[in-house]
Amino acid sequence: AAQYEIDPSYRGVMQHLTHGLVKFGDGVKMSSRLGNVARAIDVVKAVDSAIETQATEHEKDFVVLGAIKYEFLKYGIGGDISFDIEESVSTKGNSGPYLQYAYVRAMKILDSARATVTHVEDIELDVFERKLSRKLSFYMDIFSGATHNLAPNTLCLYLYELAQTFNQFYENSRVIGDERESLRLELVRRYAFVLSHGLKNLGISLPSKM
Repeated sequence: AAQYEIDPSYRGVMQHLTHGLVKFGDGVKMSSRLGNVARAIDVVKAVDSAIETQATEHEKDFVVLGAIKYEFLKYGIGGDISFDIEESVSTKGNSGPYLQYAYVRAMKILDSARATVTHVEDIELDVFERKLSRKLSFYMDIFSGATHNLAPNTLCLYLYELAQTFNQFYENSRVIGDERESLRLELVRRYAFVLSHGLKNLGISLPSKM
């Protein structure tokens, strides 16, 4: 009830959900009895020092807080949380910075092609276009389920899998300058929108560069 005492407007619009034990990357449990409880500011400082990014000083805060938020949200409600700083800041694994970078990369593709976008005609999809399109089609069901079940971890997993699907598409399908450019740009645009919508609803801000 403490949150309602601080601000009565929270009543009826917020719900406190508990989680399990928080452990460090080495598996050691945070415990007040053992005296190894990390303060929030200590975690922020540790992640900040571990982050490598080309983002501006202001937007670096987006990356730092995104890394921390995502690391907690990707675990199921009620379960233990293993907070690994190196894993949380990685741009190559299931992390906030990885998804933020995925968004920035997609926007770079769109920025470089804005002058050449044309109408998308009804074209049969190839295997990689189809995989990406199919994955994108699941988003609203995943989002609705995560919201209804108070399970942000399912949205985290989906966004990570979506980014991996996009990587396969991008590695095998030239976008700019290809005869299928308009179709593929539309897929990139929808992909960027879904990433943006999903991350913002997880409380993760998006930098303009990484």
